[in-house]
Amino acid sequence: MSGIETAIGSVATIMRDIATAGAGQTEDIGEVTRAVGDIDQMTQQNAALIEQAATAAESLRHEAEKLVEQVGAFKLAQRG
Repeated sequence: MSGIETAIGSVATIMRDIATAGAGQTEDIGEVTRAVGDIDQMTQQNAALIEQAATAAESLRHEAEKLVEQVGAFKLAQRG
């Protein structure tokens, strides 16, 4: 009978260990989920910043073209 009690105690210990490990894994999965959410949010922010930078670059290109046209109206004296 003592062997059965020992075996039952061992099984109960193993089941507690499994439950504890499962709880730890649940917490770890929660942390990973939060981290993935944070990464997703940063990715969306970066995409918005890239879009803003592209818009600003296009605006600067347009302004540079206008400046070239305006400066082209001036003729400099030839040296030599």
